[in-house]
Amino acid sequence: MFKDMVELRENERRKAVNLFKPLNDIDFTNSTRITPSYVEMPWSYPVACRHKTKELKSILNDRWVSVPYGSEHSHFAIRSKNQYEELLLKSEDERYEFDLYSNRLRKACNILFRIVSEPDMPD
Repeated sequence: MFKDMVELRENERRKAVNLFKPLNDIDFTNSTRITPSYVEMPWSYPVACRHKTKELKSILNDRWVSVPYGSEHSHFAIRSKNQYEELLLKSEDERYEFDLYSNRLRKACNILFRIVSEPDMPD
């Protein structure tokens, strides 16, 4: 029960702190734009790493972010796949699983081979 309370408290804290807010939840309407898709982060948004050297500050970007713009911002519908695409995806999944299992089997065989080929330890 204590663990659940701590996790709930942590989740609520993350929602309240701007550092964990996704960019979609931030209002950029009054932000400075250098291009339609690059905007300046609000100054209220915390910077993740404040302790930078002068050189790093001159190189790294902490204030400008790329945000969806125009048609990019709308959610697109996933198109339906035809039967050939479905079969292709299914065969790719099966091939991946086969590779995964064959690699596991190969590793297990190598371990067993090493165990069998070791000289017997004196009792």
